[in-house]
Amino acid sequence: MGKIPSASTGGRRKSIECSKQYNREDLQHEVDRLVTAAFSRKTHLAYSTGLTAFTYFCDRCGILEKWPPSLDIVLKFIASLSLRGLAPSTVRSYVSSIGYI
Repeated sequence: MGKIPSASTGGRRKSIECSKQYNREDLQHEVDRLVTAAFSRKTHLAYSTGLTAFTYFCDRCGILEKWPPSLDIVLKFIASLSLRGLAPSTVRSYVSSIGYI
């Protein structure tokens, strides 16, 4: 069998130092940095608010295993937001925050 060539997006190839060890703290810091850079401050705030609302809902309803949430839990969360009178755009944002995780 032939060797499968590695994929490339063109440009200069950078070699990856496989022998270099990264500790968890360094990796988590880099993940946090990349995630923060991926979204605007406003989006981060909206997602944080949505996740807080979802966590509060789960705690109030005695849902111990939140992640990954089942479709039933998400639908009940949406229904609770509707009963609270939240705008459809806010509900969409809150549901998006769950999908973001």
